[in-house]
Amino acid sequence: MKQITQNTSPPIITTQPTGGDVPIGTSTTVVCRANGLGSLVYSWERNYGGSWTAVSDGNTMSYTTDTTLTIGEYMYRCRVSNEAGSVESNATIVNVYGRPTITTHPTNQLTTDRMTVTLTCEGDGRGSIRYQWQTSSINGGPWRNISNSNSQSYTVSNLQESKQYRCIVSNEVGGITSNSAIVTVLKITTHPQDREVAQGSTVSLTCTSSVSSGVTFSWTHAGSDVTGQSTSTGNTSTLTIINAMRSDAGSYVCTVQSGSLSVMSDRRTVTVYGPPIITTQPTGGDVPIGTSTTVVCRANGLGSLVYSWERNYGGSWTAVSDGNTMSYTTDTTLTIGEYMYRCRVSNEAGSVESNATIVNVYGRPTITTHPTNQLTTDRMTVTLTCEGDGRGSIRYQWQTSSINGGPWRNISNSNSQSYTVSNLQESKQYRCIVSNEVGGITSNSAIVTVLKITTHPQDREVAQGSTVSLTCTSSVSSGVTFSWTHAGSDVTGQSTSTGNTSTLTIINAMRSDAGSYVCTVQSGSLSVMSDRRTVTVYGSVSYAINYRIDSINGNGYFKYRMGVLLEKTTLFRVLLPGNHMADINPLGIGLFNYR
Repeated sequence: MKQITQNTSPPIITTQPTGGDVPIGTSTTVVCRANGLGSLVYSWERNYGGSWTAVSDGNTMSYTTDTTLTIGEYMYRCRVSNEAGSVESNATIVNVYGRPTITTHPTNQLTTDRMTVTLTCEGDGRGSIRYQWQTSSINGGPWRNISNSNSQSYTVSNLQESKQYRCIVSNEVGGITSNSAIVTVLKITTHPQDREVAQGSTVSLTCTSSVSSGVTFSWTHAGSDVTGQSTSTGNTSTLTIINAMRSDAGSYVCTVQSGSLSVMSDRRTVTVYGPPIITTQPTGGDVPIGTSTTVVCRANGLGSLVYSWERNYGGSWTAVSDGNTMSYTTDTTLTIGEYMYRCRVSNEAGSVESNATIVNVYGRPTITTHPTNQLTTDRMTVTLTCEGDGRGSIRYQWQTSSINGGPWRNISNSNSQSYTVSNLQESKQYRCIVSNEVGGITSNSAIVTVLKITTHPQDREVAQGSTVSLTCTSSVSSGVTFSWTHAGSDVTGQSTSTGNTSTLTIINAMRSDAGSYVCTVQSGSLSVMSDRRTVTVYGSVSYAINYRIDSINGNGYFKYRMGVLLEKTTLFRVLLPGNHMADINPLGIGLFNYR
């Protein structure tokens, strides 16, 4: 027999329904789950306005809200029942919402082109609230979205012209547009201009602001306030200077003030002047005779400037031009001398004279220092000097020629007051030409004489007891002295000198007179020495020589051997058969070709 158990427990809610925000015109689904025995039955109720009403008896765990619901808060709950009873879920709220509202609109702002202002717009509502800022010209142009402007605030920096701004606040339902706000840039739209006026005249400066209401104007002159001379109407202020004086000259600035903000105009200059002022004095200079130069005078002044020129030569000023030009070109017929020039500049207020300047008309240069004769050796350096004096661009050119009067030739790269001669091998003459733009003048010529030995003594071989002479000749014949040395020691009383020649004579030459001789030529502090030459003195010696003659290809040879050892410096001559003479050396072995 089967036992039947009776259900005595109602269902248990395991998942409570959850509501949320729902854009108007859409729906959402709430879900309720329960556990229990028997047949579970679900039903749904809604509360709007204070009372619960059934909205579904479809016996489902979920309920989808109606898309026709109006904006508001709706409570939903479910009831689950079985044979043992029923249970209610918690109530949940479904908020049906529309587009957002704007609680804070952006407001008008005043700024400058160097400032930053921040606009604020606050929206309220359900769903995902989004912001988009837009801008337009203040003249009512089209509105354009501003990129990357998606927050409650938008910052405007360094605005150059006034604009209006607004924001659009939106969610899933739609958007709403805020009031527009104008950001006005306070700036100078018309700056005062530079003015030049004559002393005693009236001058006006004008300043215009971008804002016409709630603004005040003020002026400064050279940093100090100007009072009682300006009038303002709307957005324009005018500063008027009556009977302008030199003290009124200088810089002026207009300042526009609105609340705590202010902007300044460009700094402008008022120039008040009387008679002309010379700004560029005439400058003369050196002018080659037969040419001209131009002197220039410049002045600043009011009105029509009139120029005239005067010249002073000999003590009095005379007019030379009234052509009303800033420049004057001198006459090419002027003779050599100094001429003074000045200009006079005038206008309606008066006249002024320039400084006097000198124009020096010059000829060719003169030579104040001529090059002088010089004595040198072929291993020394001498410097020639030539100095010129004169106007213009002084130039130098050195020339050279042989001392025999050959043609003069320019020396390359010799264009200074001095010219240096190094290691000269033969005497020459030099001169320089000094010139300028007019012409040139030639200096005296200077001879550079090279002190050297022109004839050197020669090697000599003489027999003992003979007379031998050595001769030495110098390139210089006057003002020179000669001296001789033998083996480094002075030789005295054996030489005679005539002009540029010295002769050393050795009478009855002895073996002790043999050796080296040097001739020295002295002129002032300079001296040169001849080549070293050798005098050989030999006697007569007889020796028995064994020799042999071989005939080979027609040549005769002999060998000899001497019985004594001779000095290496001794020269011996022997007589061989067939009347042949042969020199033999101290080694005792000789070779002789007797043909």
